[in-house]
Amino acid sequence: MTTEKNQPEHFDRRILLAVAGSSPAILTETLYALAKETNPPYLPTEIHIITTIKGRQSLQPLLGENNKIRALAQDYGLVLPDILESNIHVITDSSGKPLFDITTAAENESAADLITAKVRKLTEDNTASLYVSIAGGRKTMSYYLGYAMSVFGRVQDRMSHVLVDDKYMSADFYYPTPQPQMFKPFSGEPFDASQVPVKLGELPFIRLRDGLTDDLLNKQDLSYSHIIEIAQRQLNPVRVEVRLATSSKGNRWELLCSNTLITGLNKAEFALYVWMLKRHKNGNTPDVQFNLRKDNEALATELLDVYCLLFGKNSGGYSKAYRALVQDDDGRNKEGITSKYFSPKKTNINKYLHEFLPTSGAQYYAITDLTEKETNRTHYYLPKALQADDIYLPHSLFQGSE
Repeated sequence: MTTEKNQPEHFDRRILLAVAGSSPAILTETLYALAKETNPPYLPTEIHIITTIKGRQSLQPLLGENNKIRALAQDYGLVLPDILESNIHVITDSSGKPLFDITTAAENESAADLITAKVRKLTEDNTASLYVSIAGGRKTMSYYLGYAMSVFGRVQDRMSHVLVDDKYMSADFYYPTPQPQMFKPFSGEPFDASQVPVKLGELPFIRLRDGLTDDLLNKQDLSYSHIIEIAQRQLNPVRVEVRLATSSKGNRWELLCSNTLITGLNKAEFALYVWMLKRHKNGNTPDVQFNLRKDNEALATELLDVYCLLFGKNSGGYSKAYRALVQDDDGRNKEGITSKYFSPKKTNINKYLHEFLPTSGAQYYAITDLTEKETNRTHYYLPKALQADDIYLPHSLFQGSE
């Protein structure tokens, strides 16, 4: 939903980003359309261009004292910025050498990486809006720019394509003139520039940003392909799985949420979370509350059974948990699971879930608590949005749980 506060034209810093090839007129046509076809007009305060050496050479009519952007602004009484040299971003190869053109797979990869990095950078400023034009450059550049907008674009950002009939293609035509002026096209009959229809086709795009982690959004050194891989993994459907690790290093069990590996949990935390998953899958909701000692002792027995199945009774962690929950070394009986035992582990579990998953993803897996005002009793449970069929537990360990 858009409101006045997040409409692109209401931001003080308004950025136009375009990819450029050998047709500089596409940029002036876009500026003309933004001024005439958007309501209210979107007039950028800065212009950024992504291009190659070849494309940079073709930009000459848009640079210098008597450039076509200034002419457009003067003809229609617009306030438009010049293109600063620092805002022309020439694509380089892996060794940092500027590319003359984009013709190979490696050069396409370099273009994708720069486009992705530039869109990410320009969307870091929440006081700015970004308007992207995909009309210029090679088709692959437009594709990469569109995908980058889906990953990083915000509610105030827009993407468009300028539409001009091929019959008006001319070396001299840059925008519809306010007064009649005849131009000769590359082919066909001369035309009156003041009568040329220039349309702006806004391109809706799916905004994935809110479903991605801050780590992905803010890292500056991720390649385009790496971003696709991570984004795809983070946007996977709800699914939590406990499985045997493929590597012999560390714990022999792995926890995956939305196909993302969650690491960092110690054995006690891992066992507690798997215990919560097992109860949730079997329909125990709300899962646990620590009010009566006999119930707390029964819950401790359940947890220790899971711990034993995961790591065995001979593990040092199991003995420590037993001493904390059942009976210590001096023979003193303990109270079973209490909030004092449970809460720190819950906090750590949720911390790692939020670390590896986006906020919108972690909400399906994090342990939630709710305190009743009347009784001051606290319930701990997994979200109802996590369905029993979304939980995959090893059949060999949890008979009837899979």
